[in-house]
Amino acid sequence: MGVLLPIYMYHQIVPQEKLGPRPYLRLTPEVLTAQINDLLGKGFQFINLWQAWRVISLQNRNRKYAVLTFDDLDEAFLHNAWPVLRAFKIPATGFVATGDLQPDSSASEKSERLTPDALRALNKGGLEIGSHTVKHCNLLKLGTEELRRELRESKQMLEDTLGHPVPCFCYPEGGFTARVMDIVKEAEYLCACTTLRGCVHERTDRFRLKRIRAHMDRLGWKLKYTTSGLYDWWSARHNRRQLAAMLEADNEAPLLPR
Repeated sequence: MGVLLPIYMYHQIVPQEKLGPRPYLRLTPEVLTAQINDLLGKGFQFINLWQAWRVISLQNRNRKYAVLTFDDLDEAFLHNAWPVLRAFKIPATGFVATGDLQPDSSASEKSERLTPDALRALNKGGLEIGSHTVKHCNLLKLGTEELRRELRESKQMLEDTLGHPVPCFCYPEGGFTARVMDIVKEAEYLCACTTLRGCVHERTDRFRLKRIRAHMDRLGWKLKYTTSGLYDWWSARHNRRQLAAMLEADNEAPLLPR
């Protein structure tokens, strides 16, 4: 049966005038605020990704939980999304590619990259930080040893920066197969999320948690739909196509992910 627990996927939160030609990857702070209000009004409680995995692993269906995840943390997140999260006092999870961190606070003010100090401040303020590799590269294109380095080095750098374990991982561009999942587990991550669509999770989904794209127009009934078993069922066809394409792209993967 699984646990119904919507995990929303955001990228950049920007002002209206900066939405650009790919609005499915960008939202305004106003839409983020409206989506949070809508989910709260529907009785959802926000938790971070690691807490969500614990709920899923226990198959706990007693409460309505939701997760907000933000890929590719940068200055836009700090200035546009973080004030919204702080205003609501809700937890969330952000993923950072460690190669995108500025080396120190003296770097150019024009850089869109976060500094380690800024990352620590976000974490202390309640944002869970997860790994998004070092170079944000498609893992299906990497050999096994290079893949191991991307996973281990990013985890180690984040743990050194934050001073505590980093259990969560997010596949760049959503690319993963059984081979990649095995190495994520070997690198001692405890859960990982994908770009597979859906909102119902089984215990076997530990390293392939599904997410929901948080589009600009996902409000009202459209947002409510993403919290339903019907949305999960309808997404299965898309997921089969995506899994087949990833398998074809990874010559070393003998099987589809279980």
